[in-house]
Amino acid sequence: MTQSQDQIARRAAELLRDGLAGDIQEAVDQARRAAGGLTGPPPGRDQVRRHLEAMQMSRAGWTGWHADRLERLQELEQFLATMEHFLDPLEIRVAGRAAKGELDEGDRIHIRIWIDGDLSELASVLETAGLGPSVAGSRPVKRTKANGLSRLATLDFDMEHLQVQLSLCPPRELVTLECNLVSGGPIELASPGDIRKLIEQVPRDSDHAG
Repeated sequence: MTQSQDQIARRAAELLRDGLAGDIQEAVDQARRAAGGLTGPPPGRDQVRRHLEAMQMSRAGWTGWHADRLERLQELEQFLATMEHFLDPLEIRVAGRAAKGELDEGDRIHIRIWIDGDLSELASVLETAGLGPSVAGSRPVKRTKANGLSRLATLDFDMEHLQVQLSLCPPRELVTLECNLVSGGPIELASPGDIRKLIEQVPRDSDHAG
């Protein structure tokens, strides 16, 4: 990591913190342009996230930062619990950073889901359950990792603190495959029960009372 990379990462984090960029890539692009279009490699996403997390913790304080994280985790858990209640049979996993409880304001949470039905049925059930409206789409995946599929149907939801993208996996085993379906690399997965355990582990005010 070079000094210029770290400066770009810090500036990108500031843009995200202040709501001047919609995602990490946009923030990095803006920061690089402002710095005169540096030609070296851009900072990694984790580098930007570390700066953003430090800024958020500094702004909110230790207790406030954990309270915000708890609120986002609870919003995700409620979304998962609603699907568990209305969809049976169901296979579902949270994928990526969110599976470890790492959720920033406005993050897009990737969720893999299998149901005994198609996308229109899924959208209808979730709208009836109060989770709609949703936006239908699709996303590319790696054929060699996704049982020969090149795209997965998706539903996007805007929640109060998070954005959620459901990827409908026709082969049920894709849901629990511990592999990034785009890059082919390893990925973290979490069941609804795992998310509930993460919620239990978040420090509360009472944990630090005198």
